Amino acid sequence: MRPTALRLGVNMGIFDTVVAGSDGQAATAEQLATPTKADPSRAHQSQDRIARLLASIGLLKETGVQTYTGTELSPYYVSSSPLAAFVTHMTSQHEILAQLPSYFEANGYQNPSDAFNGLFQYARRTDLHCFDWLSQHPKYQLAFNIAMDGFHKERAQEWFDYFPVAEQLRVEDSTRPLIVDVGGGLGQELIKFQDAHQHVQGRLILEDLPSVLNDIKDLPEGIETAGQDFFQPQHVKGAKSYYLRDVLHDWPNVQALKILGHIREAMVYDSVLLINENVLPEQGVSAYGAAAGMMMMSVFAAMDRTEKQFQQLIADAGMDLAAVWTPGVAANGSGTLFEVKLRS
Repeated sequence: MRPTALRLGVNMGIFDTVVAGSDGQAATAEQLATPTKADPSRAHQSQDRIARLLASIGLLKETGVQTYTGTELSPYYVSSSPLAAFVTHMTSQHEILAQLPSYFEANGYQNPSDAFNGLFQYARRTDLHCFDWLSQHPKYQLAFNIAMDGFHKERAQEWFDYFPVAEQLRVEDSTRPLIVDVGGGLGQELIKFQDAHQHVQGRLILEDLPSVLNDIKDLPEGIETAGQDFFQPQHVKGAKSYYLRDVLHDWPNVQALKILGHIREAMVYDSVLLINENVLPEQGVSAYGAAAGMMMMSVFAAMDRTEKQFQQLIADAGMDLAAVWTPGVAANGSGTLFEVKLRS
């Protein structure tokens, strides 16, 4: 119930109301109902029940009968906070996961492997893939984008900390694309790369669907954006490198091979594809890794892969694995970097 109450507190503007009265003035249950535009005489009962639970876990303070103020934690959950978006994203995933037992029972406990006919479609009652559905629901699209940005900030080391950028990523012509970040979200990867390698020559191009790029509020000078569906031919040809961060684990092999195929067709003799993904061990998977794998199966009918599975996927895509790079300091979500080249 706690995650549900937290989501309702965000949705109903409860935290916005108590933080707005941060001078110490308490808000009644009826006042907490104001942002919902519901009938206060009826809505205050539900608001009070939700507020009581939030108070029991320290997110509000109960100061009297049906009367509440904020705590030091309340500002973190106001509607403009990234943490509020994270709550929206994670609880929306819980709505899908809750249907997993019913889905398995209805489908003979078979592993979901169709990206367009899996648990997500069963739970959401849609024929759309998750990403297509998100593009039609801006609130959830924005929450997803912000959550992914937060996940990417957890890593102990960035890929360019342990990959030899100076030796491997060089272009003689400053107009040549140096990195094309395919499916790069809000641009967090290129922003960090640019900050660490300010004097590197070559263009930095961020690609994603327009519905994602539209949520970018500001991007540093020197990073370009380009709308790109990675299931369509790659617009940028002949880049020095193409970069995929946590893209392939969202797709079963059939679609993953299509993504890789379009990049392969855009590459030239000295291009390199850098695949940065969470890699599972053959055995002894951590609780974090196991949970992430369940999430990929449930939402995308996809999977986190082992190194052997990546090797096979790359070979099936008609490319050669040149090297595998790993961080010196690993943390939950730390990526393994696969350096891939055209088949010689």
